[in-house]
Amino acid sequence: RIEFDDKIDLSVPVDERSRGTLRAIQLVFQNPDASLNPRQTIVEILAQPLRLYFNASRAEVTGRAGALLRDVRLDESYLNRYPGQLSGGERQRVAIARAFAAEPDVILCDEVTSALDVSVQASVLRLLRELSRKRNVACILVSHDLAVVQALAHRIAVLYRGCLVEIGPSQQVCGAPLHPYTQALIAAVLEPDTHHEIDRAALARDSDDIVSHGCPYAGRCGKRIEPCARQMPEWNAEHAAHRARCFLLV
Repeated sequence: RIEFDDKIDLSVPVDERSRGTLRAIQLVFQNPDASLNPRQTIVEILAQPLRLYFNASRAEVTGRAGALLRDVRLDESYLNRYPGQLSGGERQRVAIARAFAAEPDVILCDEVTSALDVSVQASVLRLLRELSRKRNVACILVSHDLAVVQALAHRIAVLYRGCLVEIGPSQQVCGAPLHPYTQALIAAVLEPDTHHEIDRAALARDSDDIVSHGCPYAGRCGKRIEPCARQMPEWNAEHAAHRARCFLLV
């Protein structure tokens, strides 16, 4: 028997335009322990987007919630459980099911594997890839794990201090990085090579004597030239698909 609270509060007014925007972009947060309400059962958690965006009835919620769990490789026996009764990987699967319940166009995944054991990270990432392809949903992965990014992403955008410094196809960005910061990130990835050396100067703290009003990476960059600290470089226009903001490329 499936039990859930009929008194889920959806009384906050949401106009149709806002409702459509909220539905189109869904989030999967880093820590499922914090993003899932511990006092709600799994069916109550999945019921919220189904009611908010589709006005689903109680019977529809039960059927669709069960189908969502099957999509994330969990059976319907989980519907009456609480998040605290699930493992970390299972909780993250429920969070993924909740995001897909809204039938979004884009899912923003914020470090979705960082709170999980290594043994379950691959299965969660594989699940995300399968569901996004099956439902034709774009995924934006926010991650510091370059191995995950390279394995899953078609395109990579590299940010430093909130500024976009390089963008391009994943194979090109990882194989032939253009911006000095991207080069330092790729070089810092540990490899099974005892002779592999990390350019620690490129990843050290910003130099105190350099106040950058231009490129945000100027305080660390060993390749900086005079204009770097006073103006932001334009995107190099030589390669439209793979571009970076660096004076050395202009």
